[in-house]
Amino acid sequence: AYREIIAPGSTFKVVTASVALGAGQVTPDTNFPTLTNLTLPDSTRPLANFGNESCGGSLTQSFTVSCNTTFAAIGINLGDLFPPGMHAFGVGERPPLDVAPGAVSSTDMDGRPFATNKAFYGLAGIGQGFIAVTPLQMALVAAAVANHGIIMEPHVMSEIRDAQNGLVRRYQPKQWKQAMSPQVASQLTDLMNRVVTNGTGTPAQIPGVPVAGKTGTAQVSGQQAPNAWFIAFAPSDAPRFAVAVMVEHGGNQGSDATGGKVSAPIARLVLQKLLQGP
Repeated sequence: AYREIIAPGSTFKVVTASVALGAGQVTPDTNFPTLTNLTLPDSTRPLANFGNESCGGSLTQSFTVSCNTTFAAIGINLGDLFPPGMHAFGVGERPPLDVAPGAVSSTDMDGRPFATNKAFYGLAGIGQGFIAVTPLQMALVAAAVANHGIIMEPHVMSEIRDAQNGLVRRYQPKQWKQAMSPQVASQLTDLMNRVVTNGTGTPAQIPGVPVAGKTGTAQVSGQQAPNAWFIAFAPSDAPRFAVAVMVEHGGNQGSDATGGKVSAPIARLVLQKLLQGP
């Protein structure tokens, strides 16, 4: 959960959208061309949408159906604004955990200026290429949206006690990052709500509880099946819990796996259990 870094796939579109919304480059109503694929700059290989489907339209529509061509274009349009926007989420840094050091979420962006790496920025917009993060990092992304843009320091423990049950240390809530403004967090909450109500994340629906989420189906090297992702928080109108689910190589669905089919139902079960309490 915090030591292995892997491509987050389309769950990273939450970060891409946040940076673009915060920079004023897009609004939820900004329109994008309807495409099946997009040839990235300085490349001859087209980037396709999932299942070679055509998609586009408003940012809201593109986010709901997880449109690759739209978010690759956003990554390219962001250019050199993209790396500092990622850093605002702590991507590329070691989270301040209270256990053994976790893996650094590596982007390999700082040494890759936009002018000579335009195709990479397009891939980064959809969470592929050199983008690699831990599941903890993506849980913090979901938590940032839920918490008005603020990322708190993550903790495994609430307190430490000695052999005589005496209190040694109690961890207090502490802010780590301001990933986005409260306004952008509100916009992203609406986008993530739509993913679950009528988009790629409908299997995460919980009756009577609004859930905000984002799917991801991350391609891996070779002929291996994709990693299936889902990040979410609930209730989305009064958040209490944020989760990230990653199933390596699609689990028992293999190459047919998607984040919506495999990981969203797991997130639903986890959130239901958490909301029910002990």
